[in-house]
Amino acid sequence: MGDEDFLYVDRERVRGLITAVNASADTLGTIDVDQQAAALMTAVAGTGVGTACSTGALSAAAAIESTLQKVRRMAAATDTGLSTVVAMDRHNADQMPQGN
Repeated sequence: MGDEDFLYVDRERVRGLITAVNASADTLGTIDVDQQAAALMTAVAGTGVGTACSTGALSAAAAIESTLQKVRRMAAATDTGLSTVVAMDRHNADQMPQGN
């Protein structure tokens, strides 16, 4: 086995990445497209712009929610992967002969 057969995982950096990804999902969750669209629709009531705002708000809200769910899944998958690496490291360490 050569050095290329091993993968180093910096656990603290991966945990930091997971925290950052979750924080970005939290930020996405604070975007209130409906409120922004409602404010604009009030300003342009009775025009085609108002209808376009409503339609656009629905599309934007759906896109944001979809992205938020994907970001959360990515964070969860990364966390699961890190847990797997930690467990494998532990298992491999247990397989090493112990000194007397």
